[in-house]
Amino acid sequence: QKAAYLRSTAQHPIVRVSPPDMSVLLPAEACQEGSADIVEAFDFGPPTGLGLRARRPIAAGETVLSIGPASDLLLTSARARCLLGGFLPPLPPARASPYGRAGELAVGQVVRVLDDEAQMLAACCACGIPEDYDAMRRRLVGLTLRISDLDASDDSCELRGGPQGDVWVAVGATTSPVDAAAAAATLNDDIALALCMVHMRFLQARDSFHPLLAVYVDALPAVGSMGQPMFWDAAELEELEGSNYADRAIALRPQAQAAHDALIASFGGQAATGTFEQFLWGLAMVRSRMFWIGPSNFPTIVHKEGAAMVPFIDYANHDPLLPACTSHLRESADGSSFELVALADCPEGGEILTSYGRKPGADLLMGWGFVPAGNPYDAIELELTLDRATMAEPDRVRLSLVAAAGPPEGVAGGVAAVEILRSADASGEAMAVRALLTLARPLPGEVLGLVRLERLSWPALAALKGHVGEAALVRRLERGEPLATASEVASAKPPEAGQAWLAAERQTSAGLGQALGAMLARYPTSLEEDEERLAGGGLKASVASALSLRSIEKRILHAAIAAAAAAAEAALAVEVAAA
Repeated sequence: QKAAYLRSTAQHPIVRVSPPDMSVLLPAEACQEGSADIVEAFDFGPPTGLGLRARRPIAAGETVLSIGPASDLLLTSARARCLLGGFLPPLPPARASPYGRAGELAVGQVVRVLDDEAQMLAACCACGIPEDYDAMRRRLVGLTLRISDLDASDDSCELRGGPQGDVWVAVGATTSPVDAAAAAATLNDDIALALCMVHMRFLQARDSFHPLLAVYVDALPAVGSMGQPMFWDAAELEELEGSNYADRAIALRPQAQAAHDALIASFGGQAATGTFEQFLWGLAMVRSRMFWIGPSNFPTIVHKEGAAMVPFIDYANHDPLLPACTSHLRESADGSSFELVALADCPEGGEILTSYGRKPGADLLMGWGFVPAGNPYDAIELELTLDRATMAEPDRVRLSLVAAAGPPEGVAGGVAAVEILRSADASGEAMAVRALLTLARPLPGEVLGLVRLERLSWPALAALKGHVGEAALVRRLERGEPLATASEVASAKPPEAGQAWLAAERQTSAGLGQALGAMLARYPTSLEEDEERLAGGGLKASVASALSLRSIEKRILHAAIAAAAAAAEAALAVEVAAA
């Protein structure tokens, strides 16, 4: 591969980027199948900036941009690890003795398992690790692996990437790595791609990789020009106060710092990792530009699914109203290039937009640095612990899973409303879920069904199932409908069971209304105040993004509170009719 790069570099002069010249940002040499006549790079100004402009009318389904040679320009995570093996400087000399304490290491750090099997197993035994999986540990001898977890209580660590999966070993069974290429091979997709981007932008001579990649990397936004919250200061982060995502936004930079510290510990210093600000740039580029590709669309170029940087095609900006599909990105018929397919008609001079997937504004802000208007996937999260849904009541757990799944035919938009965070298990743990509330479905039936079940005691639930029948109960849970009709309440035997069903319905709407009201009260300002600030203009881009996100969340919460009130009125109507 390196020889091929050197041959390619010798054949093509290195092109230096001049950002004001848009033609340089999308070199004709990279455009295949005449696509240079179809599309051009163009600065559309705020809020999208650099994008792709149609040079003639384009029809949906048409290939608008074909980039090649694919073997040189497609930067998969596997290829990034391979390149890093050549980019990284030699590692420092190996430690004279194994590590001793968990405090000496960090999650994400790369270590090497001791070459002496007996010494490695003895260290594991000494820290109290059972011998049950020693056969798996024997297969780790001498391997370079990445730490995925640490336990300071017994000085043990979990190693990721072994032949039979993740394995716990003693910290004293590990030492420092000696081979940079082997250490690079252990890195996560996003970290490997980010570190590779750092090397290509800041640390490597331009003749060490393909000249068209140099054009691409140099054309990317400069350090400090991105809008992701990992670049915000404390005052900007405060603008997210009350948001579902405030804590996650605040954690982005410390998490990146921990990842960079782990890389320094693994590879010996900033000569291998770049400065923290450079690494932060690389991470931002990868998270905002990488695609998830696989053999279905790239059958000859890639052999398994993984993350990849797709140069020049990633200039296309996001439209949340376009179909969220994977067929818009594919390899050419002969596998020599990779292609972008138009998802919608575009007039001459218009911006060719694509879809990054069904992503709410919060996800787009965290990873891409912007919050689009009119996004149908905007959502706010509601987490619920279902204390009664434990393995002590397996039938309740089964019915809760039915409610969480929603209608069998799915819902409009195709986005699941409920995600299982924790399953009920033999240890007594209760089921926990995360629900997505949207403007289209501010209080999903899945949530109502789960809370209704939670409000029923086991005797009341058993009586309900016996009275209305299994099929009817399942159907109502799937549809998010009240679990008992007025006539069923009136005919319940004993009558106390019917009253319990009514009470559960009242408690469901009242409890959800209170929980949603408490979420709304966390914000320091009202929806009207946020909208007034946005309308006034003159805001920093980060502040405008934060206010936009807060406004979206508040609109959803207001709609959800109204839906809970409507459910309460419906419950009252059933109670009156049953009386």
